[in-house]
Amino acid sequence: MTIAEAQAEVSVLFHGILETEYPATMLARARKRALDQHIVVKSVRTGAFSGHDEFSEQWTILSVLAGLVLLISCANVANLLLAHATARSREVAIRLSIGATKGRLVRQVFTGSLMLAVLGSVAGILVAAGASRTLPLLLSDANDSFELAASIDSRVLGFTACAALLTGVLFGLAPALRVTQTDLNQSLKETGRNATGSGRRATFAMALIVAQVALSVLLVMGAGLFMRTLWNLQSVALGYPANNLLLVEVDSLSAGYRGARGATLYHELAGRIGAIPGVLGVTYSSLGLFSGLKWPTPIAVTGFTPRNKNDHGADIDHVGPGYFSSIGIPVLLGREIARQDMASSPHVCVVNEAFAKRFFSGRNPIGGNVTRIDDNGRVSTEVVGVAKDARDYSLRGDVDPKFYVAVDQKGGSPQATFEIRTTGDPKYMLNAVRKAILDFDADLPISRAGTLDQMIEVQNAQPKLIARLCTIFAVLALVLAATGIYGVLSYSVARRTSEIGIRVALGAGKGRVMRMILKETGIKIFIGMVIGVTASAAGARLVATQLYRLGAMDPLTFGIAVSIVGVVALIAAYIPAARAAKVDPVRTLRHE
Repeated sequence: MTIAEAQAEVSVLFHGILETEYPATMLARARKRALDQHIVVKSVRTGAFSGHDEFSEQWTILSVLAGLVLLISCANVANLLLAHATARSREVAIRLSIGATKGRLVRQVFTGSLMLAVLGSVAGILVAAGASRTLPLLLSDANDSFELAASIDSRVLGFTACAALLTGVLFGLAPALRVTQTDLNQSLKETGRNATGSGRRATFAMALIVAQVALSVLLVMGAGLFMRTLWNLQSVALGYPANNLLLVEVDSLSAGYRGARGATLYHELAGRIGAIPGVLGVTYSSLGLFSGLKWPTPIAVTGFTPRNKNDHGADIDHVGPGYFSSIGIPVLLGREIARQDMASSPHVCVVNEAFAKRFFSGRNPIGGNVTRIDDNGRVSTEVVGVAKDARDYSLRGDVDPKFYVAVDQKGGSPQATFEIRTTGDPKYMLNAVRKAILDFDADLPISRAGTLDQMIEVQNAQPKLIARLCTIFAVLALVLAATGIYGVLSYSVARRTSEIGIRVALGAGKGRVMRMILKETGIKIFIGMVIGVTASAAGARLVATQLYRLGAMDPLTFGIAVSIVGVVALIAAYIPAARAAKVDPVRTLRHE
């Protein structure tokens, strides 16, 4: 069946399940929210995993960058083959003059170009086989929660092999076909149409240099933006100290602890963990820090009139006594959740700054009333404190409005994460914490354990991967562009040896010769950089959503990218220019 047909059938079945599972006796709003759930059927090729859209954007960006590296490679091959073919134009003319047929010469050039492309492709496959083993080691860290697998994909291999063969054959064969169609006398004299053709080839070679520089700027710019994004993510303020914090999640529901028994369990475990030497403070919460979980809840705040759909809800977390002081989140007003906030006590909550700003704008939140709406009906809580905004879900974006209620007043929680502040490296405390938990109940599952730094590393794993891949692409682009500029200029200087010798014989100094070569090349490099900056500005929208606290047209990154490409290009141009300045005019003119 089609996806649309499957979607229709699944929707009917799922709605029937919801109607059965959520009885009409439920609170009307809670039941309506439950019945609004739906299943989306997707193709197995695209999947339905979390973060699919973001991953697709990153894949598109990497594909574009890989394509740009391939273009630079093709431009390099084209430049070198054009130079080689131009150098053989006189040889081809001599072969034709002594009886060689045009077909035979074309076959000879075609065979040479094909062999070059095949040998290059085989070498590329060998490099790819080695890279498939080394790249995962370069791109992954010991703390990564996922393993990178790299293998040679037959479709990618086929595409790149065809690109290599096509580039090699096309740019190796085209000049040979052109030479075989020229006048032999003119070719042997290196005048007339051949000189014009040589000039055209030189112009085309310089155009390829411009393109290589432009693409290099684009790649280095992209790498710079992603590296700075990674830096911004790693230096983002959490709202509390990130060091010396250990997180251990237990699943009490699987071990048979329900309701009040769960709350008692957490109190007991917190006491045992707190007694371990080296533990400064311990608390617990339902969602934990950077667990990837959120709990949006419909609310109503006394004295507040909702203006849009965002004003009807906020995130909630259920926390234990001393939650804010143990983690290090400052309480700006009032007090935090304490031991006296038991199930029999008046229900209280602590809100963050974002919550207070949205729902209590211009009013003192302390003493205000927040009513949350869940499956059990409406539960009113009194605001007893305002805590500083803290990041516990994502490093990106603004901190969302959130309020915290006591676990005991909820009647327990099916799972809890213990947040443990230690005096030293929390990694060395993990075994002691595990032992304290399992000594109490050996059947209690520990579903997640690690330091806060490790949890944040997981958050930064994908941005780090993208930044490293972009950097590898940028380095490849710079090496290829420098090689291309050096190769074309070396050939150009070799062709102009007699001209340079005459200039030196007439009194031109070494410095003047070098300035002449560098000026001609510098203009091409400058044009390439201008085109590269313009292309980067045009493609800024492609990467804008992947950046953090950084504009796609960031001036500092642009300046650094242009400077790096400019320096590398000028170094590549300097070597042939210095060689040209050392030309001996006497030997050159005698050779002519």
